[in-house]
Amino acid sequence: MGSASGRFAISFNGEVYNHLALRERLDELGLAPAWRGTSDTESLLAAIDVWGVETALRESTGMFALALWDRETSTLTLARDRMGEKPLYYGWLGSTLVFASELGALREHPAFTGRLDSAALSDVMRFGYVRSPRSIYENIQKLAPGSYVSMSRQGTGPTHRFWQIETEIETARARAFVGDYDQAIDAVDTCLSRAVRQQMTADVPLGAFLSGGIDSSVVAAMMKTQAGCDVRTFSIGFKESAFDESAHAQAVADHLGTIHTPLFVTESDALNTVPAMARVYDEPFADASQLPTTLLCQLTRQNVTVALSGDGGDELFGGYARHVQGAQIWSWLSGMPKPLRRAVARFLRLVSAERWDEAVQWFESHIARRALVRQPGRKIDKVASALGAEELAVFYLQLLSTERTSSPLLTTGEEKALPRAAGAGYSAGDLSVAEQLMAWDTRGYLVDDILVKVDRAAMAASLETRVPMLDPAVFRLAWSLPERFKTRAGGKAVLRDVLYRYVPRAIVERPKAGFDVPIDSWLRSSLRDWGESLLEPGKLADKGVFDTAVVRQLWNDHQRGEHDCSRQLWPILMTQAWLDSMGKAKHGEEATTC
Repeated sequence: MGSASGRFAISFNGEVYNHLALRERLDELGLAPAWRGTSDTESLLAAIDVWGVETALRESTGMFALALWDRETSTLTLARDRMGEKPLYYGWLGSTLVFASELGALREHPAFTGRLDSAALSDVMRFGYVRSPRSIYENIQKLAPGSYVSMSRQGTGPTHRFWQIETEIETARARAFVGDYDQAIDAVDTCLSRAVRQQMTADVPLGAFLSGGIDSSVVAAMMKTQAGCDVRTFSIGFKESAFDESAHAQAVADHLGTIHTPLFVTESDALNTVPAMARVYDEPFADASQLPTTLLCQLTRQNVTVALSGDGGDELFGGYARHVQGAQIWSWLSGMPKPLRRAVARFLRLVSAERWDEAVQWFESHIARRALVRQPGRKIDKVASALGAEELAVFYLQLLSTERTSSPLLTTGEEKALPRAAGAGYSAGDLSVAEQLMAWDTRGYLVDDILVKVDRAAMAASLETRVPMLDPAVFRLAWSLPERFKTRAGGKAVLRDVLYRYVPRAIVERPKAGFDVPIDSWLRSSLRDWGESLLEPGKLADKGVFDTAVVRQLWNDHQRGEHDCSRQLWPILMTQAWLDSMGKAKHGEEATTC
């Protein structure tokens, strides 16, 4: 779209939620153009015309990626929303600048070579995703969230930040919330309700994802309270009872009175969906909940065009175990002599993950109560791996890691162990341990895993997703609250108490389960043939990315039931499937041709 002045042209992907308010401000100032329509793209262009790029971006609340051409200066500007909800890749192919929302578009350029980035591959093996600003390809990067960069014939200018997590946290903490806990509940209720109301503005049918957990339940409840019509909600369930949360979602939906549609994912659903993952995610991505997320988006799109989600609540309000128990463990470790720390780690590793899980199963069957955490053995194993960390950043990254120790999976020569300085660049001011972990999750895990998982699955289904928790006002309020308002009572205390205003405590009061899938059993059953076809020795050797002997050992150990190797195998399988979808691809000295 071209601007009314004729100076700018824009290619825009996303939504500016407050664009009507921007129009009103321009009208009041007498600076608005003669409006040609009602789109948010036109509103943003008018704001850029009047205020310039940076101010217009700061004043815009939404999710977006854009490319803006300035005819007057012959300058191209690329920009991305505050939290990186929408993707934007760019890079230089020789003297040619390329940019797109999908890597697949860049692969079409005749100068594209497709050399794989070995550090990005290592990220996938370690974390299940490529960490920003890298992409899976050398010379192609992701534009940082909350930033813009301008290019001209003279080259690329510096990247500018119109919004930065660290700065926003420091600003919020400098204006610390001064009320008591009950007043904090009121403030969060009011602020989040306002964000939900703003993001419900749409001229198409909309609904909400509803897992029955705190975050999605509070968003659905606020939608129902404010809607002038019926609200549709959607959830995923599993036949495996240990992973099924659908009954909780149904209970919340029944209380709220939403029109609820559940979908129960079967092994055949997983088998039918998994071949599409390489196309949906465009680069190797290995959060196994991508399978039910894709199915959930397909189900939702059959009924509505826009869906609100509760993503971001864990990161802002201290919802992950590492924010509470992890912070406690680090405080405990900090005062422990190194020899004792190593001894504890050895003891924990002596007991396999399977034995810990067996103990919990016995507890459930004999004491007749639900375990406090799912797959506790795996979590204890992670803690054991992190005990050797001598700085908080490394401890944090070990907790995120899917690999217990350094292992020669890749053939790139890339260092597999996390370096001591792995936390370089992860700085968010003078924060407590719990707050530092929350800030890192917001900057990294949320952006590169959670938001990617949902956005790509939704876009593949032509569904638009919106995330009220990431509204700038909600972000500022969450970070202005004292830590104890969030992390007490196991985490998300203030958000829980907001929810209890809408839904009885008995319906939603239960331990956090997370969005997990029975991938370990599926790899031994319905997905076994698919996995075997990707990990066949000849195919592993042909792709040239993984050490064939190591991978085959993992696969065979898993198939024999000796160990649950699914967390290590899933990134390998997703990478092999992606390479397979790209055609013959080797990395190293040879350039990949896609």
